[in-house]
Amino acid sequence: MDDDTMSNEENYAFDVAGYLHIPSVLTQDEVAALNEALEFIGESDTLLGGTSPYREFFRDLLVHPKLVWYLNQIVGHGFRLEQAPQLYGQDRDC
Repeated sequence: MDDDTMSNEENYAFDVAGYLHIPSVLTQDEVAALNEALEFIGESDTLLGGTSPYREFFRDLLVHPKLVWYLNQIVGHGFRLEQAPQLYGQDRDC
């Protein structure tokens, strides 16, 4: 296994769960700031746009080198967003 591909364990975990837990990518301060941002954002705001002062935290995730590496592995090089990210559980009727 090299640094150019995801491990078999990571591929399997993503296939089974549909997401990956990647330890130690963000600092505790970054996680705390993102949690605070999620608490602040209302249903009418988006994670990346709008007037939220917290939108930069989410934009930074899109260019984080380690996360970009994983996105390149999962989606392919040159990936792009075709719709705004959504927070699961945001709609209380779900």
